[in-house]
Amino acid sequence: MFWVRVFAVRLIGMVMLLSMTTESTSPEYHYYNQTLSWSNARSFCRVKHSDLATVTSMEEAQLLAQTAAGRGDAWIGLRFIGTARWLWSDGSGALSSSYWDELEPNFADGPNPCAETKEGGWNDLACSTGRALVCQGGATSPYYSPQSYMGEWTFSRDYCRSLGMDLPTIRSRSQITTIFNAVKTDVWIGLFLDRWAWSDESPTSLRYWMVGRPANLQGCAVVSVTDQGRWYEEQCEAEMPFVCQGGFKSQRVLMKLKMESHGDLDRSAASAQLLQQLEAQLRSQGISDFQLSWKSDIRRQDEINENPAAESHGPGP
Repeated sequence: MFWVRVFAVRLIGMVMLLSMTTESTSPEYHYYNQTLSWSNARSFCRVKHSDLATVTSMEEAQLLAQTAAGRGDAWIGLRFIGTARWLWSDGSGALSSSYWDELEPNFADGPNPCAETKEGGWNDLACSTGRALVCQGGATSPYYSPQSYMGEWTFSRDYCRSLGMDLPTIRSRSQITTIFNAVKTDVWIGLFLDRWAWSDESPTSLRYWMVGRPANLQGCAVVSVTDQGRWYEEQCEAEMPFVCQGGFKSQRVLMKLKMESHGDLDRSAASAQLLQQLEAQLRSQGISDFQLSWKSDIRRQDEINENPAAESHGPGP
């Protein structure tokens, strides 16, 4: 929204143009082709928009992929922080209540496991292990289990997402019983150990890594223009394009116009004509969201009349 205030005086008119744009509540991504390090790209985005891109759902992941499509791989707002947290794959955030088996998790299969549910509770194991699958979130049934399926955690999660579902998020012990009774064997759940965080501190835990990534468990995340817009990690010091999120931030622009008039502009039809001409100029520049108003500043003109030297900006004769 542009607010324009015209200060009218008898001989001099001043126009103040205030650009005020509020950030959109819906996802809004902006691709920048200039190459910067991750930290410099974040600083740029925080000045122009709100931050580097954050992804909270698969719909937003696809929108991000479309934004970068046909351009080039680009930074997003996810970076390695080192602190390990158990998160849910559906984006709902960190683990709040747990149902681990006794002495679990024990990290016997390495420092970056995923979780399965057994009849009695959860167990951590390597994400590359094959397990049966149950998807959660269907329109007609809360759970779906394909027959004779055994797969890795990442492939299992992607299979569920291809159905518009995800791996189960467990909120009660009764869910564990329901899931186990549906398949009568150990199955993956949506719990995984993560050491990454979003620049804007969003709690969303949605991740859309390429298969086998992040491999180095460090760096900053990049959206790829290939592989369906999945992500991979790169050293944060590398320079590459980036994607910001949020609308353009407010800007204030001051424009001064000098006008010669034989009458009082505040009481003259010239004021209405001036506003019409200014409106036409703004619209010709593609600016459509603005308001125009006229405000008198007779006192300033009286001061100039009493002391004409006050208006001079150059040296005297």
